[in-house]
Amino acid sequence: MYTIVYHKHATGNYIAKFENQSVLVLQGAFRSITGVSPQSSSGWTEVEKRELSKLGFIVR
Repeated sequence: MYTIVYHKHATGNYIAKFENQSVLVLQGAFRSITGVSPQSSSGWTEVEKRELSKLGFIVR
């Protein structure tokens, strides 16, 4: 499992950070991939390697 940190942008989308990367993810996609509650505005969650790629992170 990998830990990502996230916060909700003013647009309602999420900015997610993993290692030295940051990505902007549409809110529906982010919640679908991570399972984060719609009420959550910031925090951290654990995801698997394949989910990192789905979110848009470059994984080696």
